[in-house]
Amino acid sequence: DAMPEILIASCPPVGHIAPLLNVARGLVARGDRVTVLTSARHAAKIRAVGADPRPLPYGADYDDSSFDANLPGRAETSGIARINFDVEHVFVRPLPHQFSALQELLGANDYDAIITDAFFLGTLPLLLDRSVQRPPILSYSTTPLFLSSKDTAPGGPGITPMPGAIGRLRNRLLTLAAQKVLLRPAHRAARPARRRRRRSTHRAHRPGAACRCGRHRCAAWSWPPA
Repeated sequence: DAMPEILIASCPPVGHIAPLLNVARGLVARGDRVTVLTSARHAAKIRAVGADPRPLPYGADYDDSSFDANLPGRAETSGIARINFDVEHVFVRPLPHQFSALQELLGANDYDAIITDAFFLGTLPLLLDRSVQRPPILSYSTTPLFLSSKDTAPGGPGITPMPGAIGRLRNRLLTLAAQKVLLRPAHRAARPARRRRRRSTHRAHRPGAACRCGRHRCAAWSWPPA
């Protein structure tokens, strides 16, 4: 039988890639072929677990030990403003570059599955376009799931549950305040990711590359949206 081909994609920070290297080690140990897409500075660690490293492009690669030096204006932020700044500059802006790297790998390889760091947003174009033929995408997170619910307050502040109708009303108001006021800049920054320019799709390829299947035009995204 052919060995399964697995693609792992992760943001550059050590806290994001390190857990996925353990996943890669386990997959290699059971006989899978594993490719890891992340920062070039992790190449030696990736080879050490038996996987094949692939570097993120410049627009998606960064050194998380020097954020303040590399991101003008970050040092002047704190608290909620820092969260909004990081969401936009560290996670949202790399999206098109991450997606471009994914397209190139998917156009040249037949992966059986993609495993991604939960903050690797470059998979969003594939997830949002149901017409794209793609491998299954699994998200790996080392943090609690920040999912909104009528039964809980927004994640982060540590507000305990409150039962009944009053509790649900409180949770709804707190969620609206978090999304529409406190974290509005972060939500606004992520909004263009949903406004994609799409041509008919068969499977993902690098923008402008010829579709090897010869029967369909391929997905094309622009950033920012036209």
